[in-house]
Amino acid sequence: MIRLKVAEAFNNYVNDGIAGIDSEAMKKLNVDGNDYVEIEGKRKTPVRVSRFYPPDKQDIGLIRIDAMTRKNAKTGIGEYVKVRKADIKFAEKVIVSAAKKGTSLTKENSLLLRCLMDKSLVKGDIIYIGMPEVLGDKQDILFRVFSSKRKEYFAETIVIKKTEPAGIVMVYPKTEVEVE
Repeated sequence: MIRLKVAEAFNNYVNDGIAGIDSEAMKKLNVDGNDYVEIEGKRKTPVRVSRFYPPDKQDIGLIRIDAMTRKNAKTGIGEYVKVRKADIKFAEKVIVSAAKKGTSLTKENSLLLRCLMDKSLVKGDIIYIGMPEVLGDKQDILFRVFSSKRKEYFAETIVIKKTEPAGIVMVYPKTEVEVE
């Protein structure tokens, strides 16, 4: 476990569930690019790591995470968080609900599964759906996932209500996704 100072994510990591850390921190954590770590602020949340590129000396000792990851970890820019290699299990079941009042989710499991595929998550996390999952030919999925009459949504959020098993899980093709 190491402590890193929270900084804003690089633009290419925003809403993508990726944290940027320096090479030395990756060595200490025994992780490679695309491994997962657990970030602990006032709350724990998982995130995939990537090495800063190009490396910059001013980034040593930092973890660059986006606003949603900071919200899930209950931390802010300039605060220190504990970071450790994550112990991830495959999700057998994930129960979700819409994060916004007045928005309902589709009951079509395959659409939700497609949006959550390969994401690491834990109970209580808020997850973006639609960015970048709906780019290109997938854009229609967002409008079908969120049963809303409004079509101007580009991204929405869902809340992870429960996972089986408990703890950090990764959604994979055999995960059952249920709407609460």
